Amino acid sequence: MDGSRGISVEGCGMTTPFAVGAGVEVLAKSQAARCPTDASFWSIPDDFLDGFADFAKELKRDRASWITASALLNACTDASLSLGDFPPPRIALVLGNAFAGQLGMIDFAGEVREQTPRFVSPIHFPQTVGNYVAGVMSRAFTIQGPNLTIATGASSGLCAVAKACALLADDSADIAVAGGFEVLSEDIVRGLGGSTHGADNSGIWSEGACMYVLRRMADSVSDEHRAVITDWSSSPVEDDCTDAYTVAARVGQSLAAESAMRLAHSIAQSPPANSHAVSHDAVTLTVET
Repeated sequence: MDGSRGISVEGCGMTTPFAVGAGVEVLAKSQAARCPTDASFWSIPDDFLDGFADFAKELKRDRASWITASALLNACTDASLSLGDFPPPRIALVLGNAFAGQLGMIDFAGEVREQTPRFVSPIHFPQTVGNYVAGVMSRAFTIQGPNLTIATGASSGLCAVAKACALLADDSADIAVAGGFEVLSEDIVRGLGGSTHGADNSGIWSEGACMYVLRRMADSVSDEHRAVITDWSSSPVEDDCTDAYTVAARVGQSLAAESAMRLAHSIAQSPPANSHAVSHDAVTLTVET
């Protein structure tokens, strides 16, 4: 697919254990924050999420959905637009997640052990499915266009952005919301080897979401883009940009969410009229700011 037509990054929203809001500025706040050293992993404070209207009861049933929705709402604020202004069939949603459904499986298994399958909550079983959050988000925001959940390990968030760019280039949608989210448990984080803080106090945060609002450059009505994505191929990046884009070393790690934040980090670090390649595993995005 020819990526020369360009995809505009209209807005970015993030929800992290340290800050929540619109735009890449949240990344800087999260980088500068510190948490108590006795925490084995960092989760998002409930009061961060209490500030959002309960526009869909289903979002309250699942923490991953609520965290992802808050990031999406902030991305729309950053883009100065409402998804309600677009025909639902022309809105695409692409989410990346490395451990989709893991917490749902744990809750479901726990209920089975404590009771019997006959009395298990009808909510917990759907949460064991990897695309559960995407389904909840599509109902809450009335998204009826392409709906995908990508699970490619830690690169899932950036892979989701790349896929959303391809959908827009193919005219499968007029606007796309894409990014990564992660919600883990202390047991899972410990199993990943993240039970203690590193020497640099970067730690591991188990929850987070980073969402983008994307449009074709030809359809964008704003001259103030966060960035313009000109390539979303799967070609590997030859230049060594490891140091510049290792957000995990500065913020912490939330797998798919951290992957998506690599794009925001590139946008924040790039001087005007400069171009950079943002690489994570097999996905390459070229960003012009």
